[in-house]
Amino acid sequence: MGRDDASGGFLTDLKDRGLASPLLIISDGAPGLISAIEQAYSQALRQRCVIHRARNVLAKIPAGMQGEIKDSYWKILDTEGLKTPPGPKLVEIIDGRISEMAAKYSPPTLPR
Repeated sequence: MGRDDASGGFLTDLKDRGLASPLLIISDGAPGLISAIEQAYSQALRQRCVIHRARNVLAKIPAGMQGEIKDSYWKILDTEGLKTPPGPKLVEIIDGRISEMAAKYSPPTLPR
């Protein structure tokens, strides 16, 4: 049995034993696991693990910039000190931070 089959079997077994659909499932980016989650718990929200995502991003960054990018990445998710509760307003703040980081580190667009 392959790893993908094992993930699907594990989730199906949990569901068959009465585990109701969770509100949120956090996983790495493995396509087989994502597929198994979507099949077993199609109503659950799914989120990519922020640590796995950070590792994937840093693997594509030149070594000399990794510290700066890593710090910027974690600042996006830092909500300590904000008086905004979880919800749409907080999502808006985080989205703004993502846009700022993308603008800062995106390569310049060349004129045509």
